[in-house]
Amino acid sequence: VLCYHGGRACYVKGRLQPSRAFGDIHLKLDDFGPDDEDIAWTPPYVSAIPEVASIALNRLDQFLVLASDGLWDVFENEEVVSLVVSWREEG
Repeated sequence: VLCYHGGRACYVKGRLQPSRAFGDIHLKLDDFGPDDEDIAWTPPYVSAIPEVASIALNRLDQFLVLASDGLWDVFENEEVVSLVVSWREEG
């Protein structure tokens, strides 16, 4: 995995983010080797084992944002909260 933007954007073999890599055989098996021979790759590149997190919500929570890495690559948490709050106020 190669990461850019201070580790906020990480890509399998430098070109595909893991959430989009399921089913892409060239990212799973060494037989479908690297595109760039100058970089030493070590398989498996993608695992089908999900990473799961549980968060306890309470009555004070106003909303929950579920988003892909594409959102978090562009916005900070505070920016997302500001956007959602403004959208809710607009109806």
